[in-house]
Amino acid sequence: SVSTFITFPVTLILTKYYGLFVEKLSEKENDATAVSNETVEEVLSAIRTVRSFAAERMENERYAKNTDAWFKISIKSVVVGTMYNYFWSMIWNIEDIFVYLYGGYLTLNGRMAPDALLTYIFYHWRLHSALNVRF
Repeated sequence: SVSTFITFPVTLILTKYYGLFVEKLSEKENDATAVSNETVEEVLSAIRTVRSFAAERMENERYAKNTDAWFKISIKSVVVGTMYNYFWSMIWNIEDIFVYLYGGYLTLNGRMAPDALLTYIFYHWRLHSALNVRF
């Protein structure tokens, strides 16, 4: 129970900061998408002007620069999300291993009944599944 009571507050705190970071990244990503779409809209609305001045290459480079900015932000978002998910899965697995090893140690030394260990493991699984529910 101690391991669960330790990891739960840590989970809440880190998830809060992760959520704020992802929110900022999402805003940047939406802004970059808006700039790219604005570029396309400008070029399409003034296509005759662009064509008459032979500015296709310049507009293409401007659009590519805007989409590259969006792409860099998206990659950062994916990398941070992947690291966050792998980190928490590793933490949950380490906690499970700790519970199994320590519970097995207590059971083998007669300090804990095997049915009590099994009951706790089921409780532990239930708690983890409740904490990992995705909405």
